[in-house]
Amino acid sequence: MSTRACVIIKKGRSNIYLYRHYDGYPMEWFPTDPVDSSQGFYDGCGIDLAKRLGLAVDRVLMAEPTEPTDPLNYLMEDLLTRPYDGHDHHYRVTDDLHGDLDFIYYLDFSQSSDDHRYEKKMSKLRFSMHENYWCEKRNNIFRRILMDKTFNNWSHPNDDRHSQIEFLIKHELLIARADAKI
Repeated sequence: MSTRACVIIKKGRSNIYLYRHYDGYPMEWFPTDPVDSSQGFYDGCGIDLAKRLGLAVDRVLMAEPTEPTDPLNYLMEDLLTRPYDGHDHHYRVTDDLHGDLDFIYYLDFSQSSDDHRYEKKMSKLRFSMHENYWCEKRNNIFRRILMDKTFNNWSHPNDDRHSQIEFLIKHELLIARADAKI
């Protein structure tokens, strides 16, 4: 059975809903090393989003002056054009949350604050993850927050955050996994 997920990307008043039919878990814990089975991640949706955010910041660093400098542009292009697995499965744009979801990922790019010391806007990313679960006692589906973290200045290229954002999200996913037993 598929583990379905929805990714909600928010910027300002706009929300974009992306549906993922397979591997919606934050991470899979399958061996990637045939000799040492305790090592390795398999990309669930949470790990995939962390990697794509890191790649989006890398692309801004390599961009020519005439190219877009907002990592969100590159993230959206990547999510809509590159498959998330080796079977040519893509994120699909939808108009709302699908039913029968296991996980919901919420990326809010709306937050920003003025930092007067540097006279520039700092970017903030709020990354939260929710799990839907069945409660037999109440005969209903409930949602719980597994992770809700704001990363300050996540896309600023001068302090090399492109290499840190992927690590920071993976770290938070591991903590959520340990706390929630997912």
